[in-house]
Parts: sequence; structure tokens; C-alpha cells
Amino acid sequence: MTFQSINRDAVEINGFEMSAKASLSRLADALDNWSVRAAVASATGEDISEGQPLNSVDPLNGVLGFAYTSNSQRWGTELVLVAAQGKDEADIAEDSGRYASSGYGTLDVLVNIHPIDRMMINIGLFNLTDKQYIRWIDTVSIGSDAPLRFTQPGFNVAASLRIDF
Repeated sequence: MTFQSINRDAVEINGFEMSAKASLSRLADALDNWSVRAAVASATGEDISEGQPLNSVDPLNGVLGFAYTSNSQRWGTELVLVAAQGKDEADIAEDSGRYASSGYGTLDVLVNIHPIDRMMINIGLFNLTDKQYIRWIDTVSIGSDAPLRFTQPGFNVAASLRIDF
């Protein structure tokens, strides 16, 4: 299979993107250190000259996170839900050989620790439910032979250390 970028003569892309972040302290004093963030994006695209959908347009996707930051600002944690709608076959160009990915949702926990000034430790527990899924963007080279080779990792952990000099 060959992947090639092609400039189209006439395309139309419509959609929206929104994001928000808010402190929950306005609701109750007990929620003083809590915040919520959300983002959602949706778009559709068409190659006007060919009368075909644009495969480069992602399906509806979003993020919802609830975060806690300590009074000392030395540590914090966040629970994050990441979700994406499946790609509808009507939104895939004919004869493209693209795999119609299913929708999915993952749950992550992020922790940040500032033990001393200029140092930050980040720890992430990703895909807590061990969900097997394929992102639409990754289906460009899948074809129909073996889509399971392109799934995202199951439950995984990442850590990083940042020191500013």
C-alpha cells in the first residue's frame, strides 16, 4: 500500500471546535481546589470535484477532565475521559480501502508532583480500562488485511522528570 499526499482542487470542510476550563470553587467551598476542563471537535469534509468525502477529517471527538491541585501547588491529579465517535462508512471515500474505525472512550489518570522548585515529576496511567481501539487517523495504511495490528496500547504507564536550570 502506498501513502501519498494529494492537493485537491476544491474541498469544503465544515465543523466546530470548543473548549472550556472552569474552577469548581464557585459551586461550593469544598470544591476550592477542583477544576473541570472539556473540549470537543467535529468536522465533515468533501472533495467537491470528486463528490467524495475527505478521509483526512476526523470524526467527532472530545476530552473531559476533572482535576485537583493541592493548596501548596506542589502536587495535583486529573482524571481524564477521551472519547471519539466511530467513522461512518458514508464519510469514507469509495475505493480508499480505509478501515471504518469504531468509536471508543478511554480513561486516564495524570499526576504531577513538584518536590522542589524547578523540578516536576509527571506520571500517567493511560487507558485504565484496557480498551482495544484504533484511532481513525491511524487507518490510513491499514487496508482490510489485519486492522488489529494498528490498535493503540492497552493499559500503560508513563513517567517523566523535568528539571529547569
